[in-house]
Amino acid sequence: SWFALIISSLFVMWYQLEWKEKVKYLWHKKQKKVITFSIIGLLAIAFITGIFFTTHNEETQKQVFLTKIAFKAISEHPLTGHGSKTFLYAYGKTQENYFADNTCSEEEKLLADYPLNASNKYLHEAIEWGIPIVLGIVVFVLLSIQQGVKNNRIVVSAMVLSLLIFSFFANPILIPAFTITAIFLLFACIMGRERIWLVGMAIVIGLFGIHWWRTNDYYASMEWARHQRLFHVAAYQSAHKGYDKLYSKLSHKPAFLYEHAFCLHKLGKYDESIKLLEEAAATSNDPMIHDVMGRNYHLKGNYKESESCYMKSTNMVPIRMLPYYFLAK
Repeated sequence: SWFALIISSLFVMWYQLEWKEKVKYLWHKKQKKVITFSIIGLLAIAFITGIFFTTHNEETQKQVFLTKIAFKAISEHPLTGHGSKTFLYAYGKTQENYFADNTCSEEEKLLADYPLNASNKYLHEAIEWGIPIVLGIVVFVLLSIQQGVKNNRIVVSAMVLSLLIFSFFANPILIPAFTITAIFLLFACIMGRERIWLVGMAIVIGLFGIHWWRTNDYYASMEWARHQRLFHVAAYQSAHKGYDKLYSKLSHKPAFLYEHAFCLHKLGKYDESIKLLEEAAATSNDPMIHDVMGRNYHLKGNYKESESCYMKSTNMVPIRMLPYYFLAK
């Protein structure tokens, strides 16, 4: 966020304070000094960056490994992507295959995890929708910034640029408020004085609003949170009754499906539990889903399927000890 703030601030000063003309003047009159200060500035940036990565070494290594797996997932379907809302499954499957090939290092096994997002909007969207879609969006945003500069809306263009840069380090569009802000800013860059632009902006925001209204699960999630209290105190029969009522509203949430399936597992309903866990596994990268699924098969006496689930879990996140324990049993 600080990096995005600095770049966008420099962007504003470049145009508002006429730095562009001043730099041209200095380049022609004092070229050696400009080169010297530029080198010093680059070295200072490199030094600060080095200190940051040194003090955040483990986090940096995890992000580098996450990016590596994300690129492998993208390479499987670079043009079309894996499909909408498939990031978790695609990432988990790619990481599982990577560790199953035994081409990894011991350090990578320690770094592996099951992230909820790529911490990079572009990687996230490239996995789901493919590279062409991501490039198209980036080009559109850059052209919008260019149009904003032509319309002398420098501050608004800088805000869009800030959001564009921030997306390299986070996935802000997952939050509806960021999406609405981005739409307002993009329209503010490109829109003229005609009323049709306001109508267009209202239609776009309205369509997003309808989508969020139809997919809103806030009240169902609040109800789920109440039933989770029963789940965490091992009152599985009571929790299961509540989860069963919420299934139609929250079946798109892997965490909900996992907890519901775990209740069924504890109640001895292994087939029903497996069915829910298979649903959860289709949209999640959580290895614990396969641990419970393996335990269900184990208790049913299906040891081959049980071993397959435990092996899948160990390959997804090798550092976890629980699946090795189950395999040993």
